[in-house]
Amino acid sequence: MRELKGHPELCAINTATLGFTAPLRQVIDEIARHGFGGIAPWRREVEGQDAGALARQIREAGLKVTGYCRSTFIPAATAAELHSNIEANKRAIVDAATLGAESFVMVVGGLATGSKDIKAAREQVAEATAELLGHGIAHGVKIALEPLHPVYAADRSCLSTIDEALDLC
Repeated sequence: MRELKGHPELCAINTATLGFTAPLRQVIDEIARHGFGGIAPWRREVEGQDAGALARQIREAGLKVTGYCRSTFIPAATAAELHSNIEANKRAIVDAATLGAESFVMVVGGLATGSKDIKAAREQVAEATAELLGHGIAHGVKIALEPLHPVYAADRSCLSTIDEALDLC
């Protein structure tokens, strides 16, 4: 494995690790100033802003966008909610493309409100991911599935293991 100590240019910072305590424009400059090579911003920092301007600032700072975090949770109690969740993720994929992100990180969500049917949640995730994959391909953005520990299956991610992620792929 490559030695990373003393080589921050080989590393990327996921902005959530910084606690969302400063505006993204400031965070971009600080990450670059400390010599890191990449950044993975979160939607909550980008939505409602000029993604193109942020992309220019990131490029001018010499950073690459390694990932754009994270998806709207997919499982839903109704077909209309499911459609809305998919559409929100499609808009996020467009922002990921604008930022030049290498990937759009999907934390897929847990059970739909009022449901105890994890099989149904996983089926919705599979259906939505297939649709989002096509949208990602059309915009040049890879879809990155992030399984979470099974303790989060009910509320954050019904995708709990690497094997499940590979099966979904």
